[in-house]
Amino acid sequence: MSNAADHAPLEPSLRGALAALIGQLRLARNQQKVGPLSLDDGDPELRALAGLINDILGNVQEEVDHLQDVNRDLDALVKQRTAELEHAKTIAEMGSTQKSKFLTQMSHELRTPLNSIIGFAQLLLDSKKEELSERQSKQVNHILTGGRHLLGLINDVLDLSKIETGHLDLNIETVDVEDLVGESLEMIKPLIAQQGLTFEDRTDPALELPGVKCDFLRTKQCLINLLNNACKYNVDGGTVWLEVKTFKDEWVRIIVGDTGMGIPEARQHELFRPFSRLGREETGIEGSGVGLVLTRLLIHGMEGVLDFESEEGKGSSFWIDLPLTEKPVCTDTVLEMTSVELDARPQGVVIYIEDIESNVRLMEDILGEYTDVQLMSAPSAEEGIALALEQLPDLIIMDINLAGGGMNGIDATRYIRSVSTISNIPIFALTGNVQEDTRAKCEEAGVDGFFAKPIKVDEFIEAVSVILNQRLGRFL
Repeated sequence: MSNAADHAPLEPSLRGALAALIGQLRLARNQQKVGPLSLDDGDPELRALAGLINDILGNVQEEVDHLQDVNRDLDALVKQRTAELEHAKTIAEMGSTQKSKFLTQMSHELRTPLNSIIGFAQLLLDSKKEELSERQSKQVNHILTGGRHLLGLINDVLDLSKIETGHLDLNIETVDVEDLVGESLEMIKPLIAQQGLTFEDRTDPALELPGVKCDFLRTKQCLINLLNNACKYNVDGGTVWLEVKTFKDEWVRIIVGDTGMGIPEARQHELFRPFSRLGREETGIEGSGVGLVLTRLLIHGMEGVLDFESEEGKGSSFWIDLPLTEKPVCTDTVLEMTSVELDARPQGVVIYIEDIESNVRLMEDILGEYTDVQLMSAPSAEEGIALALEQLPDLIIMDINLAGGGMNGIDATRYIRSVSTISNIPIFALTGNVQEDTRAKCEEAGVDGFFAKPIKVDEFIEAVSVILNQRLGRFL
């Protein structure tokens, strides 16, 4: 049986003491600061309780102080690490910028002599005035092949750099697989015939080829690379084959195969390492070890897959998987085109602003071979502008990377467009710098045509013919 005293109300002094304890605890919590609790009067048991609580609060205060110290140290460490990361990021960005500048400059420095090598070789092969002997034609062909191989390597390295820095833009669109495969084969079939190989189309004739989501030009570049490898690493009298199939109603697979030498299983893991040729350096087969790496990165950038199977001595097959989509609708649009008399030798006055003598000689020979124009040259933008004001030419060919500390080609183009007497003269830009921002700056400045060095003579002459015939009013 309980005692009535057990249920008696708390004495006022006890209630007051507990209220004081609770109040000070709340205050300590709100202020995040713990201090000793005071209890001036009350019975000894409450004083003992207050002492015990003060001991506990003292320990809590020590922990709070310790946590605050740790927090300060952690905050300082975070700031230090953040500063270090920012510094590392800055260094990396500077390194990336320097790398891009280096590659851009090297591209220009290599393309400039290649412009002369490839340009003169094209002229020698195509010249109707002085035809080469069969032996000489073969020798010049070797020069042209070597020059184009070096140019391809330069382009691949630049593309790799763009991908690494995130500066390679892909134009993803709906593409007809039939067009994609057809154009790629059209480019490679001469090589297949030249090497005495056989081509097989293994695509099911009943398959209605769909569309895919990809960048048309970049995917064609990838397919041509795979087909080119199938030719290069084949055997005498071997076969190159291609097959298109669909699977899971979501993907299109384009397979390129060969009956060539295959890849040793022990070295297959090296296949996508940049500049690795898997020991083929000794075979005499041209290659850089960059093409497949670039192909894989490009396909991955289009949300596709590149993979392969290979057996030494039997051959290899590489395939590209791309997202399937409906075949694009073709509209039969009749384009009204102005017919230009391209087979008539163009005439007129052309000014070439170029500071490298060998490039001037090349342009003289190109225009001399195919046109009847009067070519004048100037080694600087300032002299070229003065010559243009004096001669009022029909076309200005402008090198963009002019040396010497004066105006560059872009500045010169802007100036010409600002002078009323010469503002309407067509300007063609020539440059060894093929970065997209260079093209954009040239177009913004007002050029009418953009040509990368080394120039393709046939395309350049066609563009010159169109411009000059338009200027002289020679329309059919």
